[in-house]
Amino acid sequence: MRKLFYSAAVASAMALASCSPNAETLYQMAQNAYEAGDDAKAMEYYQQASDLGHPDAMTMIAINYMDGEYGYTKDSKKALELFEKASAIGSSDASYFAGLYYIDDEDGIPQNKDLAYKYMSDAASKGCKDAYYFMGNCYLNGIGVPVDSTKSLEWYMKSAEDGDAYAQFAVGKYYDFRYDIPNTIKWYKMAADQEYPLAMYYYALCCIHEEDYETAGEYMRKSADMGCESAIEFMKEHGGPQN
Repeated sequence: MRKLFYSAAVASAMALASCSPNAETLYQMAQNAYEAGDDAKAMEYYQQASDLGHPDAMTMIAINYMDGEYGYTKDSKKALELFEKASAIGSSDASYFAGLYYIDDEDGIPQNKDLAYKYMSDAASKGCKDAYYFMGNCYLNGIGVPVDSTKSLEWYMKSAEDGDAYAQFAVGKYYDFRYDIPNTIKWYKMAADQEYPLAMYYYALCCIHEEDYETAGEYMRKSADMGCESAIEFMKEHGGPQN
């Protein structure tokens, strides 16, 4: 059973104050049913709490529309509508998901860089850890804000130190472009050890540079086995790292 939300953020006092006591009671009933494995009853209570304006329940229902799960038909526009409503009353998770929708032009939602940054920034400011990596992307690629490599690194580092493999890889790339070999190797390895295939490939290249061909071969093969095209092409061309 998947986790209820993708971040560990707790609804703010403002968000809880905005919903009725009945909504909070229904939400707790939904939580209890969910933990007990009664998905049908949980979704019934989540829906009722959502209809009464509970931000976390609204976010849960939005996720169901986003994924097309628990009897809900996939509907990105409906999901985004609910995410934005929940965000307005304090849900950091809802802000995060709304930001994701606006970052890319897909699922019938036109890209809007300004809104992507607005929602992702709101989520990050409320402690949504999943948003930290995407804030790094915003500053790296100028999504809703001017390009700023220093701020990009700050957000990537915050996410990387929290254990996000994609952010660790991004930090490695930052140092790679600046020829900081020790930090490049450090961060690529951290991401590679979380079995991020592209990081495995880059770490293997670092090992070749350091003439550690045994380790390079191990990571290059793992990367190729996990479908990394760059590693696959390397293995085809070279047959594996060698001196």
